[in-house]
Amino acid sequence: MKDDIENKLDELFDKKSKKNRKIIFAARVKSIAITVSIILVILSLIYVGMSRVVIDKVINKIDIKLSDKKSLIVNDIEKEYEIMHPDQYLTQDTYLKGFLSGNIKIDTYKVIEKNLVATEPIERGFNLKEMLPSEREQYTSVSESGNGISTLSPGSVHDKLKDVDFFNSVGQRRMIFFYPFSDYKDLYRNDISKLNQVDDKKVAEMALSFDKYYSIEEIQKIIPSGITITWYWVDDVSEEGKKAILASDDKDTQSIREGYNGTRKDGLFRRVVSEDNAIGIKAIDMIGCKIDNPQDSFVKSIYRNDYKDDGVKNLKNTLEIKETNDQSNRLKYNEKSIRIGGVVVTGSVEHLKALSKVSSIKASTFGVIVDKY
Repeated sequence: MKDDIENKLDELFDKKSKKNRKIIFAARVKSIAITVSIILVILSLIYVGMSRVVIDKVINKIDIKLSDKKSLIVNDIEKEYEIMHPDQYLTQDTYLKGFLSGNIKIDTYKVIEKNLVATEPIERGFNLKEMLPSEREQYTSVSESGNGISTLSPGSVHDKLKDVDFFNSVGQRRMIFFYPFSDYKDLYRNDISKLNQVDDKKVAEMALSFDKYYSIEEIQKIIPSGITITWYWVDDVSEEGKKAILASDDKDTQSIREGYNGTRKDGLFRRVVSEDNAIGIKAIDMIGCKIDNPQDSFVKSIYRNDYKDDGVKNLKNTLEIKETNDQSNRLKYNEKSIRIGGVVVTGSVEHLKALSKVSSIKASTFGVIVDKY
């Protein structure tokens, strides 16, 4: 009996037996499989963790770059609005982040005799490398009707555009300035004469273009009382630039006449400046209060900011800006180099009618017209 038990035990622990070898092999395979599985799981967790860290770092870097670009764009817009866009100011901005891109929308408004009027918002799409065209920029085109309406920002006037009113995307008129050094003959706009067609309960914004360039002090004497000067259109065109504009206008005028087989003698083509592109001095702040010595703020903006516009660069040179050594924080500059070719004014319809008696006004165009109260 004892021998049987011992034999069975020997057989059970006999590694050389075929049955035991199979059992041991299976156990080893299972052990190795479990070990490999555990190692793979651990490696996978490490890989996922490291990948997530790397991805988070990459995404964070992209977000920082997009945010930096957004800040640069907003800063450029703020600089632009310091010396451009009559009566118009920036308000709330919205930033939407997409995949490797972003979109900025900035709401704007105009101040018309203490009335705050929402105007066309600014939209800028961008990615890490470049600015992206907005839908409005892609699809905007001239859409003239029988009543003479256009959504295109004006850069010139001629027979076809003589009586066209220009509007922005929210249906507000765009004002136009006419160069004092150019003769527009019968192309001048005279919206002052249309004031009788406007309700006396309205207040309006109007761009005035003069017969020559004046100083700010001279203009303040020209404009009748009861009318608010809100913006001064500054001459930023060099003498060479003026000659080039006149030569280009003559060339385009000739093309118009030649388009009628040489039989047309009265066709004219002349450059104008839209309120969207004009350079000037804001005379009121964002809540409509008068600014004392507004030209100082204008010069300060030109001096401290790097504007790429050739006209601004030319003006900056002629201003001969220098820093003072006192604590006034004011800049010295050649005040005589600030010459004004036009202004934007606001006032009640009744007060604006007095402008018809100012002989130095060569052209006038409506801007925003709103209820007085």
